[in-house]
Amino acid sequence: MDSSQANGIANHFLGAIMTTADVSRYYTLEAGSPPSLMTKVHMFRSATQARLAADDRYELNPSYLEFGRIQFTDLEHGGEFLVKSPAAVLWESGTPRQTELFAATPFVKPSGIAALIYKFDRAGLELLLAPTTKAAGGRKIVTFGEPVSIGIWSHFVDEEAGTPFNQDVRDRFDDIGDLGEGDSAEDGQA
Repeated sequence: MDSSQANGIANHFLGAIMTTADVSRYYTLEAGSPPSLMTKVHMFRSATQARLAADDRYELNPSYLEFGRIQFTDLEHGGEFLVKSPAAVLWESGTPRQTELFAATPFVKPSGIAALIYKFDRAGLELLLAPTTKAAGGRKIVTFGEPVSIGIWSHFVDEEAGTPFNQDVRDRFDDIGDLGEGDSAEDGQA
């Protein structure tokens, strides 16, 4: 997947993050306190799932969908992707593994599913790709190797018109913050 092929999914992520910011702001006004990070993570994932389900270009994999997992096939360009946060990838990299006597990467069997890693910050959305494999003795799909950046997309107010984010309006990023910290509790499947 290159940056032009990722435009569709990037627009869905950006739309979902704006939905999450709106819900977070509404909740804060109604409850007098912001929602938890886990609530915001699941709102983002639910909004992304809904957007992908409504788009004929993508097909969602039903495995662990109810727990917030986003695995999809791009029917237009091909390829199967598992969405992961930077925190999930970091957690996987810290998982204790057998000490290596030599580099095992040439012997790792790729799963055929690429990890699509999202990073939100004030500049916008960065998407990265990483190969995956199945964890030893399990079904969990984990990344291996270094993720490769495929592009950065600026925040948009109107994704249809492509209007750049208005710098004079309230920054929605402050309403939600970094979503990369809280999605490792999805039954270990993110």
